[in-house]
Amino acid sequence: MSEVRIPTRGGELHGTLRLPPQPEGPVPGVVLLHGFTSDRGESPIAGTDDSLFSRAERNLAEAGFAALRFDFRGHGDSRGTPFEEIDLPQLIEDALSAVDFLMSRSETSDDCMLLGQSMGGLVAACSAHRDERIRAAALWNAPSNPLKVLLAALGPEMIGRALANGAIEFPWDGKGVFRLARRFFESLVETSVLDEVARFRGRLLVVGGAHDELIQPQPEASGAFVRAHRGEQRLVMMETDHTFNTTKGETDHADAAIRETIVWFKGSIGM
Repeated sequence: MSEVRIPTRGGELHGTLRLPPQPEGPVPGVVLLHGFTSDRGESPIAGTDDSLFSRAERNLAEAGFAALRFDFRGHGDSRGTPFEEIDLPQLIEDALSAVDFLMSRSETSDDCMLLGQSMGGLVAACSAHRDERIRAAALWNAPSNPLKVLLAALGPEMIGRALANGAIEFPWDGKGVFRLARRFFESLVETSVLDEVARFRGRLLVVGGAHDELIQPQPEASGAFVRAHRGEQRLVMMETDHTFNTTKGETDHADAAIRETIVWFKGSIGM
């Protein structure tokens, strides 16, 4: 495993790259995209030093993939655009910069997959059709209607205040108070996630939690992706919450999602 720096117009993205233990020639790559206010250590598993994404990274590498997870601009250790000034097009640009970085390395082939959790799934859905090297995408607990999710979480009054005043401050998920400018919310209005995913011709895996406290109602919210997508697709619903019960120290659902994703990715490139 190595620490890497990914150049992007928004600054420098900090990431972690793990290669298969004994690769025989170039290997396919997977870019992991984390959620809102999170980082590349997405969804820590309570009572351990592990996380959903570090666990996924290890398993992907053991299965023969080069796995790259990174911090979006405004998140974690990445430098450049502050969190307050991010918007959806910038996050899509970060994802595509990570794809370019991974595909430019001598260790990788021309086959890339995207794996996104929550907001990262939203970004994956909007990014997948923009690079023909992306053969498949896995969306974990992703919002098919992100503005609806934020309206439910923050309330229409607070979002209205952001649109009227230019920015708002809000608490999120027990991580502290965050500040976001109006542009972020405007970019969600301007982008139809389902139209974006409809343009993707690769294979699409959607994994949703029946008890997801953010993405509701289920299975309709997760199923919207597969209804919009015109290529090969699969919807997997699990009896779990938004982060596969990792906050409870459980790993069974996370491991099941990882296994489903690895099988899907391998099938997408004939591994």
